Formats: sequence, structure tokens, C-alpha cells
Amino acid sequence: MSSDKPYSFDYPLSDEHLKAIGRITVEAAHTEAHLEYVIGNVLGLETDRIRAITVPLSMNQRLNLIYGLTLPYLSPSERTTFGNIIGELRAANNDRNDVIHAYWMDAPTGAIATKRTYDRGKVRFRWRADMTPNHLNKIAERLYTSWGKLVSFLYEVDVPNRQPYHNPFAVALASARTTELPDSPSLNAMVQILSRQKDPPQS
Repeated sequence: MSSDKPYSFDYPLSDEHLKAIGRITVEAAHTEAHLEYVIGNVLGLETDRIRAITVPLSMNQRLNLIYGLTLPYLSPSERTTFGNIIGELRAANNDRNDVIHAYWMDAPTGAIATKRTYDRGKVRFRWRADMTPNHLNKIAERLYTSWGKLVSFLYEVDVPNRQPYHNPFAVALASARTTELPDSPSLNAMVQILSRQKDPPQS
């Protein structure tokens, strides 16, 4: 392709599609960035220091981490509520991934979005006829509302000022918050374990 060829946006996307995709991108970036603050608040660390841990983590890994750090401090009923909130946010983020990583093109069915999947080294495409501007805007809205639910829940339970529910790991973590954890290899190991743990329940 010639380097002096004028740029043209040659994809089957309307302005309304582009606006909706932009909203999804903004809401997801806002949520992902502020999860750093939430994780730092639970661990009792300043945001600048917690970033050394969270920067390499994806959105879903950050959700795993905040889920694992918070769960020991919650009552059984609170755990159910918290798991549902995390599930909602995870589902919205997975929908966001489908949009951001979609391959946009015309299709015989009239669909314009596809999802790439990999089967034995081959790339396959699945037509998505539901990627209308209205559907995309609902994804952005779900990111916004589920994030709001998470913040409200954590504000109400106030984990940093709670005693753990008799969980040995939580007791150790509560005690460790008063030490120099940022430079401790044990913290890095804990983060690696929690970020790879079993996914929280879906809503």
C-alpha cells in the first residue's frame, strides 16, 4: 500500500456504531484503571506502589485478585452478593473483549461483526448479527452500572477496617498489611496465586 495514499475508513460501521464502541472503550478503561485503587485500598497500599503489581494484570485477573483478597472478610450472604457483582462485571468485560477484538466486515446474513476463534491452529469466524449500536451501548451501560455496584458494595463493607471471618489466610493478610509488603517476595507470590485462581461465580 502506498504511504501517500489518503486515509479512508473503509469498514461497514456507522457513526452510531463507532460512538458506541468508543463508549465501551472509555468505560472499560475507566474500570480497569480504578481497580488499581480498589486493590490498593484492600491491601492498604498507595496507588503508585500497587501499580507495580497490577500493571501486568488483565481486567479479569484484577477481578480475580480483588475477589480473592476480599472474600475472607465477607459473611456468607455478602459473599453471594459480591460474587454476583463480580460475575456481572466479568460478563460485561467479556462482551467488551468480543467487541474490541472483533473483525468487522460485511456478511451474507447482513451481520457486520465476527468473533475470531482458534481451532487447531486455524482461525475461524463466527457471524454476530446482534452487534447493533443499541446492543453495543448496552454493553457500555453494563460496564458502568456493574462497576458502580462494585464500588458501592466495597464502600459499605469497608474491608480495611474489618476483622476476617476466622480464615487463617485472611488473618495473615490482615497482619501483613502493617508490614513492608511491597518489597516482600511473599506478596508477589500471593498475587500470582490469586490472579490465577478459579474464576468467581458468574451472575
